[in-house]
Amino acid sequence: MRDIIHRERLNELAFESQRFWDIRRWKEAPVEYQKGIYGFDVICAAPEDYYTRKFIYEQKFGLKDYFWPIPISYIEINPNLVQNIGW
Repeated sequence: MRDIIHRERLNELAFESQRFWDIRRWKEAPVEYQKGIYGFDVICAAPEDYYTRKFIYEQKFGLKDYFWPIPISYIEINPNLVQNIGW
């Protein structure tokens, strides 16, 4: 049931920039970001070669990437703040 709900939400909000936050909220970011980034080979002579998948970049995602760093100026204002994990 959860997979159906997630898929429906991705379809409904496809072009509204919600996927970034959803995969973090659902704790699926490490799985999604380990797939790698693929694109098309735009430097080719034949049109049929353009549509072949080409590996572009391998993304790394760790526990610290769920949280963003707290600016030092905020920590100086409030010394009770503790920096997020990994930063």
